Amino acid sequence: MPENTLYAFTRAVELGANGVELDIHLTKDGEIVVIHDERIDRVSNGTGMVKDYALQELKKFNFNKKQISEPKFMEIPTLREVLELLEPLKYININIEIKNNIVAYCLIEEKALALVREFGMLERILFSSFNHFSMQTVKNLEPNAKTALLCGGGIITTPQECLALGAKALNIDARGMRISGVIKEAATLGVEVNVWGIASTEDLSYANNTGVNAVIVNNIAHAKKAITLSDGILCWYPFDKNTDYIVVYEPEEISLLYLQSLHLRLNSNGRLLLIFENFFGVKEMLFAAGFKKQKWYYPLKDHRAAHEIFSENMPPNEFGNSYLVEALVSEKDESCKVDYARITLYRTSDKRFATVVNSDNTAKKIALHKDTKTRLKSLHENHKTLEELGIAVIPTTLEPNGNSVSMPRCAEPIITDYWLGKIKEGNLNEDEMFAVFDYIRNSIFKVFEKTKKCFWELVPANAFYNEEKKQAIFFDQEFASENMDPNVAVARAIHGLKYQPHLGKWNRTSVIYEKLQERYSIKENFEELLRIAHERTEYVFRP
Repeated sequence: MPENTLYAFTRAVELGANGVELDIHLTKDGEIVVIHDERIDRVSNGTGMVKDYALQELKKFNFNKKQISEPKFMEIPTLREVLELLEPLKYININIEIKNNIVAYCLIEEKALALVREFGMLERILFSSFNHFSMQTVKNLEPNAKTALLCGGGIITTPQECLALGAKALNIDARGMRISGVIKEAATLGVEVNVWGIASTEDLSYANNTGVNAVIVNNIAHAKKAITLSDGILCWYPFDKNTDYIVVYEPEEISLLYLQSLHLRLNSNGRLLLIFENFFGVKEMLFAAGFKKQKWYYPLKDHRAAHEIFSENMPPNEFGNSYLVEALVSEKDESCKVDYARITLYRTSDKRFATVVNSDNTAKKIALHKDTKTRLKSLHENHKTLEELGIAVIPTTLEPNGNSVSMPRCAEPIITDYWLGKIKEGNLNEDEMFAVFDYIRNSIFKVFEKTKKCFWELVPANAFYNEEKKQAIFFDQEFASENMDPNVAVARAIHGLKYQPHLGKWNRTSVIYEKLQERYSIKENFEELLRIAHERTEYVFRP
């Protein structure tokens, strides 16, 4: 796509960008044109400096040099033409970079401000430059103008400097984004951080999880996928590099014509992933548009902060107003095998997973960040330790790349759900309940004696229950702490009775809660054990 052209800005909007970044220079006759370089050689069939040409001379050159996109001939746009194009699109913000750090363009700030005022777009514009004196000039001419100081490529700028010069933002490069403390300092000072020159999925995910305001990218589709999906509603989805995808997130409207246009852009093995709030008749419109097969998912609480994604194969007890549909071009292709996904959004990034349950009776925990691989390895090793000690646990396989742990899907209910079902039926066997806690306590002490580690996730909420065999089967044994009293894990297991909302309301819970403390001789120091357990649990949420 030819950069800094009207075609490029139009496509950016079509691809779902909520802003555009452009660069401005002055022609010989004082017109503001939009182009990145001081020279026109790289992007056009001409040669020479922008400053040495009048506007009409520049208009004769073709700025679609590679001629990959239509139309084959594209003019250099003026800033006026770009503002005319984008002004009606009120949701599109514009970052205007004033390129006067190599060539000193006389009055370029004044001319740019005059155009922005003429179009009434001051609130939507962020001016930026590597020439910080230029940003001071903009603020002097228009105190209400929003400015950003550019840094990178050897130019170092701090959030403190932004604050001193009245700049709203620090526009930093991808490498600078990772300088220790820079994003945190900016947030403390109320300075926004925008990252430019960012391309890798890892960097985009890092930016997304450290609270930057915006990223300035060349590949919008890739960036949207990396950012929206890295911790979002599709972080669990098994994208295949050999499959053609279009991801549409919160379309303003859904019509048959719109869906047909998406269908035409996909190849024969293509898939549309459509994320939206309730629109009547979408299923029928998708079929009419040519999508031969559909699989529907139901995000809860909603698609903007989905922590669970149910499917038509594993429907939720209650439905929200958000939907995700996988629409396939070919009915011969298999739908996504994931039937359920859970995302640990509440955790810090180094402990964040997506857990998926598949239709082929397998399950998988997927690392959402590079640092999460350490936690996956710990989980796998903890499960191996329990297996070696003869403690019933779901077996796991660590994938060679360390990005995920796979395991068989267990059809048994989680213990707490099993108890709840028995309570509703009115036939919960309390002796059976005590036997489960005995097994949990014995497992905690058995593994502690062997490893000197407290496996504090050996709790009812992290175990399935085989009613026929009267057996607890543990899963998700992620955390174990050295030199911790194993009774901390016992107290945590007991306290889970009150932590589970439905069990906490049962009229026998308090009685059993007290009996268990007496049964394991921890009643006197139970509160202290809970305090320690709470501190360890908080570690999951805060670094």
